[in-house]
Amino acid sequence: CAAAIHKYRLPSNKGHHGDCGTFSAIRHALAGCLAPPQTVVNFLLHCLLPQDRWKDKQDQELLERREQEDESLKLKKKEYFLKTKVAQTTARLLVSLVARAGEGRRRVLAGLSFALSGGRENLFEKAAISGISMSYEAPPDDLELCALRSWGDLCIGLAAPRSNGVNHDNDANLSIDVVRIMLDFKMAHSLLHAVGRVKLQHPMAANICASLLMPLEVFTRTSVTDSIQALVM
Repeated sequence: CAAAIHKYRLPSNKGHHGDCGTFSAIRHALAGCLAPPQTVVNFLLHCLLPQDRWKDKQDQELLERREQEDESLKLKKKEYFLKTKVAQTTARLLVSLVARAGEGRRRVLAGLSFALSGGRENLFEKAAISGISMSYEAPPDDLELCALRSWGDLCIGLAAPRSNGVNHDNDANLSIDVVRIMLDFKMAHSLLHAVGRVKLQHPMAANICASLLMPLEVFTRTSVTDSIQALVM
């Protein structure tokens, strides 16, 4: 299944998904960045995983249960539910692709590092040069920040798959093989670049920075670097 996903070619000019345009023209979720390679993995990372749910979470009507609801409220709740399911299902699929060692794992981690760095690390330099495309049309601030948070959460989830999602202090919860590949793709540098993209005046800033700094703390632990050096040697 993983091989079929990676080998699948996106159809050209056959429909669109939200702000990503056609399937054959995936744009970077961050404004002013190089467009990623046109692969299924990048479609998942840039189009499906980042879902703008910030405003929905601020709407108390969506969280309350009422015996009688008008059609507009039902529609809003349905849209919120679909956004949540799409984001969760996409995250599970990406985790599954990384769970098994191989080239598929490297492709997902390389794509994640490319996304966080805004393409500035040139991990796909040849692909970018062959058809340079920039995301000139700026996405809404909420959507861009939601993308950063979703990528940060995915990063720590891949690095510490055995954690409970809250406690990442124990190195036994880490996947050292995955962390090693992440560092090969300069994931720590990409996270620093992503922190620089956060708009500090936004109410989401604290949560987003926490999501990005959590995996960065893991990568900079002395115990983690010692384990990786022992693994390489």
